[in-house]
Amino acid sequence: MLELWTRTEGRNAASQCTHLHRLRQLWRDDKKLSKEVRDALYKERMPEVTALSDVPEYDDDAMQRIMVALRHDIRVARDRIRAGQHLLARSRAGQIRSGHPDHELGMLLDVFARTGDLPRTPGGTMVSVVWKLGGSQEITRRLCLSSRELTAFGLLLTALTAENSGTVAAWPAAHYRPDGGVAGVPQIALIEASKPRRGPEREHMVTPVEDVPEELAVLLVADDPEPRLFRSPLRVYQLLLELTQLARRHGGHSSAFAGFRTQTSGAKRWTRGANAKNIARWSVQHGFPTKEPTKDGVEPVEARRLRQTGIERKRRPVAHSRSTMNDHYLARSQDVATQSRVVVADALRSQVAAARKRRSIAVLPAALVAWAASDLGAARDAELDPTVLRRLVSGEQDTVLAGCTDHLNSPGALRANPARNRSWLAWDARTPARCPTNSRCK
Repeated sequence: MLELWTRTEGRNAASQCTHLHRLRQLWRDDKKLSKEVRDALYKERMPEVTALSDVPEYDDDAMQRIMVALRHDIRVARDRIRAGQHLLARSRAGQIRSGHPDHELGMLLDVFARTGDLPRTPGGTMVSVVWKLGGSQEITRRLCLSSRELTAFGLLLTALTAENSGTVAAWPAAHYRPDGGVAGVPQIALIEASKPRRGPEREHMVTPVEDVPEELAVLLVADDPEPRLFRSPLRVYQLLLELTQLARRHGGHSSAFAGFRTQTSGAKRWTRGANAKNIARWSVQHGFPTKEPTKDGVEPVEARRLRQTGIERKRRPVAHSRSTMNDHYLARSQDVATQSRVVVADALRSQVAAARKRRSIAVLPAALVAWAASDLGAARDAELDPTVLRRLVSGEQDTVLAGCTDHLNSPGALRANPARNRSWLAWDARTPARCPTNSRCK
């Protein structure tokens, strides 16, 4: 049991450390725990948490290059399988007679859809008509997705949702629609998912997959004939379920990511999910590097960078806490660090400017004072109430900081040049030495 609970495969150092710490807290006061198990639990050293590695986000050009390739693969797969499904429906309805160019293909698709295999000779090889129509791979892909296309779906959903690619690849086909599919209300699907790195008590998750409102999708790309499909996680997920029905039925599983491979035999032909190896193969097939950027600046395709890009742009926790987002995903980004310095610097500058503004006192020039004696419109330029400006000009305003009409004379001025202010009428203005320093300001 201890081996089961302390199993840490697939966890990073920080997750292992947290998991082990929780186990020690859970079993610390358990009197039924044997000495052997307790010793093994507490002799285990906490994994060392190393410095966070920099996982840079993709810039707009790199992201656009990847998204174009992903959307192309999915469009091609959608059009091919829908055409195959339409041909199969016509063949079963008797609309394709003998002698029609598509008659043999329709019959083979019907056999494959019903049995999960193509007709074979007694020796186990494909019948000649299969090779005549392009081989088993050409025929079966008219109804099933390939591993490359499953990878494209996984990467696109990772980019749209910012979820872990491994979690997305394990999504089930079963889901719940709280909106009921009613038009005019926000469309959303709830999918049960599992993320073991979160620990036994938080491993189970319910992931919301939302649709993009029509008006927002049109604003994003106005000239796209399908503005909502490839920008809506919900619509991409629904399309995936539509194109994988046959593979899921013959594969005997409930995974949303279901495909068919002709290179293997038996149950292994009905593949599911996608992993790092599939991503590497997909990258090579589309001209992307697998390790370092090319001389032309083409970046390698990495699922973790797609997730990092989504989190940095959304600034919203995805399958983790806000502290994890701030301290792990955003803290390791050089772009976020640079942006943070700018934000903090601007905030500090604004605070310094506000402090300096509070210390300063407006000085009314002589021309404005002369204008105020005859025109109340001067109060607008002075940003003062007309009554206050009149009292200041006439000398009736007895305020320490805003009542002086002669700020050029200091308390140490000669007696022959007394200050002409009337601050504190009880004081003798003819005695400059007795005038307060603050009364010398306007």
